[in-house]
Amino acid sequence: MEHQLRVIAYLLAALVGTKTDRSAEEWLKSADEYAGGESYHPMPESPSEAAKSAKDAEMEAAVEEIYKMYPTKCPNRGVATGKCSKDKARIRTLLKTKSAEEIKQSITQYLEDCRISGQYLKNFGTLLNNLPEVVSDDLFPTELPSPQPSSEYR
Repeated sequence: MEHQLRVIAYLLAALVGTKTDRSAEEWLKSADEYAGGESYHPMPESPSEAAKSAKDAEMEAAVEEIYKMYPTKCPNRGVATGKCSKDKARIRTLLKTKSAEEIKQSITQYLEDCRISGQYLKNFGTLLNNLPEVVSDDLFPTELPSPQPSSEYR
């Protein structure tokens, strides 16, 4: 019953506050006083919404970091690489399937390969649509293992 009274007091205060010269905040304050001094809001922010907004902020930070990694001009040709806001949406889509570290490593590796070979940089959107796989250093060791002498006589 007390919960219902609080809801009614809140709604009445909001309704009356919009039709008179008193501000809605004053009406809400009087409704809170009527409800026993406790502040009542029918739709408080849930913990899942707070976690969701923190996760969104973290994702936006990752998107910005990845977006800033790619240069706006090709260092080899000096022409624009076509970065635009659509690329940020594509990065968000990629983050659903790949980790931010994988994407960063892939872009870094592509930039390094282009720098070494003198190859022109792809348009950023094209690179994101065809993101190269990360090649691990374990696949290509720098030192080859020495052959073991066989104990059999041939």
